[in-house]
Amino acid sequence: MNKKTKIAFFILGFLAIGQVLWWAHLLIDQQILIAQLEPDFHEKTKHFNRMILAETAFFLFFWSLSLWYTYRSYKEQLSLRKAHNSFLGGISHELKTPIANIQICLETLARPDIDKNKVPIYVERAQKALESLLNQVENILTFTAIDSLSPKKEQFQIKDLVEQEIKVLQQNGKILNRAVQVHIPQGLIVNSPILASQLVIKNILENAIKYSSRSSKKDIYISGKKTDRKIFLTIRDHGIGMTKEEIEASTKPFWRSERAIKEALPGTGMGLTLSQEIASRSQIQIHLESAGLNQGVEATIIWESL
Repeated sequence: MNKKTKIAFFILGFLAIGQVLWWAHLLIDQQILIAQLEPDFHEKTKHFNRMILAETAFFLFFWSLSLWYTYRSYKEQLSLRKAHNSFLGGISHELKTPIANIQICLETLARPDIDKNKVPIYVERAQKALESLLNQVENILTFTAIDSLSPKKEQFQIKDLVEQEIKVLQQNGKILNRAVQVHIPQGLIVNSPILASQLVIKNILENAIKYSSRSSKKDIYISGKKTDRKIFLTIRDHGIGMTKEEIEASTKPFWRSERAIKEALPGTGMGLTLSQEIASRSQIQIHLESAGLNQGVEATIIWESL
């Protein structure tokens, strides 16, 4: 809806309201005139006036409600369209970068005069770019498949799910055995979509590992506790930390802090977006806290207790 269309929309809306008010005014004046000519109709005139005012108010209320609802729906559709375009633009940019890096590395490796000592360097760069590309594709596929995630709830131990994810990370060489300290008591059982919980834990844990990779203290602390109504899983790192503004912006698609970009930390800016979207659809809460820059981040995942 451009500016002219918006102006025409509001003019037509207010014109209809003005027309109703004008007809109500004419009808009331007519009833007053009839009462003056025929005194016997005085009581009936009062009744008709009340009826006209009530019907006018009823029409104005629902007409105004319809205008507001129509305009709000338009704004929501416009917001969704902008988000969709932004998402597609972000995907294109994020996919082009590693593809271009792989292409450059392969073209360089194909040159007959390449320095043999530099071959391992270009191979490593290509491998890192390929890993980044695979991560981005995986995130994009997960993001687009969120609607198809099973809503079926299952009972499972939080400790078992966390240990399973840590084992996968260890097998992929992303962490050492000493890098993660787990303090989760047995008995923390939740009833929730297990795949959704698994994806949320995976993304939060990978973020903690990634953003603390260059810190002098790389250990990740994972703890769990239970209250009367909720179960909490806390994942804390000692990485680059976050400001309040960064925490608020962290769930925007493809958003990354300037410090993460400057330090060339790997990532697509989709991890927390995915986690928040999946969590909100599965009645899971995510809460982020940080004492500030270089003070690490404490992420708490919250489920309803059985």
